[in-house]
Amino acid sequence: LFYQSCFQMMTFITFLLVFTVVALLAQSATAAQLADHISAKFQDSTLAPVPLSTVSSTPELWDFLQHTLLTNLYADRELDPSSAIGEGSNTLRPLDRANRLLGSVQLRQARVAPNVGCQLSTLFEQFEVTCYAQYQAGFSEDTARFGRDNQFAHSDFGTAYSGNLATYSDGGYHVVLAQNTTEALTQLAQLRADGFLDQASRALFIDFNTWNSNTNEYAVNRIVFEMAPTGVVLPQFRSLVLQKGFVVIGGSGTMVEWVVFVGEVVLCFFILSYLAEEASELTVSRWSYVKDGWNIMDWCNLILLIVSFSYRANVYVQMTGTTLGEEEMSDPTAYTDLQGLAEAIEVSRLVNAFNALLIWAKVVKYIGFFPYIRMLVQTVESAARVFVVFLIVFACSFIGFTLAFNVGFGDQFWDSSTFARTAIFLARAFLGDAEVLLLYRAQPLFAGVLVLLFIVCIFCLMLNVFFAVMAHAFFEVAYERRQDQKLGKVQEEDWRQEMLLKTLAQGRDTVVKQLNIGPTLRRMAPGLYAKIFAPVPDRSSAVSTALVAEDARQGKRRRRRKSVASLTATDTDTEFSTSRSPGAESSQDCSGVIRAVEHMAGRLLGRIQAIGFEVTSEMREAYDVLLGLKVAVDVLSDRLDQIAEEQVNIFDA
Repeated sequence: LFYQSCFQMMTFITFLLVFTVVALLAQSATAAQLADHISAKFQDSTLAPVPLSTVSSTPELWDFLQHTLLTNLYADRELDPSSAIGEGSNTLRPLDRANRLLGSVQLRQARVAPNVGCQLSTLFEQFEVTCYAQYQAGFSEDTARFGRDNQFAHSDFGTAYSGNLATYSDGGYHVVLAQNTTEALTQLAQLRADGFLDQASRALFIDFNTWNSNTNEYAVNRIVFEMAPTGVVLPQFRSLVLQKGFVVIGGSGTMVEWVVFVGEVVLCFFILSYLAEEASELTVSRWSYVKDGWNIMDWCNLILLIVSFSYRANVYVQMTGTTLGEEEMSDPTAYTDLQGLAEAIEVSRLVNAFNALLIWAKVVKYIGFFPYIRMLVQTVESAARVFVVFLIVFACSFIGFTLAFNVGFGDQFWDSSTFARTAIFLARAFLGDAEVLLLYRAQPLFAGVLVLLFIVCIFCLMLNVFFAVMAHAFFEVAYERRQDQKLGKVQEEDWRQEMLLKTLAQGRDTVVKQLNIGPTLRRMAPGLYAKIFAPVPDRSSAVSTALVAEDARQGKRRRRRKSVASLTATDTDTEFSTSRSPGAESSQDCSGVIRAVEHMAGRLLGRIQAIGFEVTSEMREAYDVLLGLKVAVDVLSDRLDQIAEEQVNIFDA
């Protein structure tokens, strides 16, 4: 059992190290720099004539396309003379010295059908008025041709997108911008004249890919303009960086990329091994297995790992036989939709991020034999039931405040326009990251009272209740451990601690024996030698000693009588043996007599000391009892004085 548990711990440590190394090596600092650099071209006011954040209407959207998009994507820039692709090339048009446009720029529009999902008032029935509702995929989405000559047709090419106002399907009306700056400006002007964006437009997606020649990374970019039925335009920008190792096995062939790939393969074998182990334990233990929270965490960990690697494997399968940029090199107008691949890699990364938290939290399961860590775990387990009740009360209070803020300010502020946004707003307020002054300016009295109640109930009351629950659980665990130590009881987890300590001791002895460092350390540092090589006390002997002491306290009188009787019998036997052989004294050696006397004196002194220890222990216990009685008498005396005083006051009244 010792070696099996040690093997399980070493296996988990290996799995933990492999996962951590793979997760860290898969990250790239240059990826974040590349995403920020591309984003700044469209959002920084010093680089963008019309910054993305300033777009709030359709005319401003057209200005952004003409002055910011074309300026940053199509403007000719000076290149390094040693660059492989010269200036003015039709393929891989340069954005700057390191980044190039991979293929063309694609515009995709999502539209809604007229008079679907909306109803006009009876007041306007006699007028020819058309209404356009909120976008709903499969319901109000429009797929019919439109335009001056119905030149814009719907197609299912693209990827779905979840925005602030709706979730858009993968279809839409596609337009590919021309490669020449002059032609692209003329094309945008023609699109505006043909009514490409009108009242039925609900979203415009601008997708383009860039390639960095220095880091061999691909930035998959998307600019989104959501158009609300109220006429407001909400802009967004997203840049997902694809590393070569995410889409091709081995990536560019560097050592780091191969280490990451081999590590992922090793993790797959770990997953299969842990799945078989957990399934075996589940079939054997069943209900007791489910009641263990660590087992639930193990399954969550395995499921998340399977989901993450499934996304990665799907990307590898999709890119089999495909070379990024090959089609764009031969056809500058080609566009390869990498949005789906980039989103899959992003989901895999986010799942791994949450999984890293669970995996490192499982370390507590294997180092729980440390006293303080075990006490912490027991505190959490003791507070679990009360904590669940606390969460229910907290959730009810939080939902009430969320509903109140949503109803009170939903028609005035975007952050409180829906129940979900209001919940996020209050969560930010809980962390001190929300601007509640805007609410106060809109409704001074109502906002002031509501914010005050939120602070009192959530900050002052709920947080202190949470601290009280944890403090009470910690006090109970500490008290139970002290009682167990007094009675000599063994905790259920102590076998694991003893097992690991013995295993470590065996490993230490093996290393010391092989290296022969004991004598040298004893000669050079005797104090350190005593601390390292001190014998580990046996927990079973300590428990046995405590149990014997408990029995001794309970049967002290019986043992005392037996002790006196034994002494009397010894003296009688000595006198009898002396009187029976009077002539033997002369034949005995004086040294033997002295040793016998010393032996008897030692036994007598030992018994006297034992009786003295028992008497001292009983006196201390009696003293403690008397102190408790004294405290109780003092309390009763004070209470009687209060009652007497109250009775006197009653009679006087």
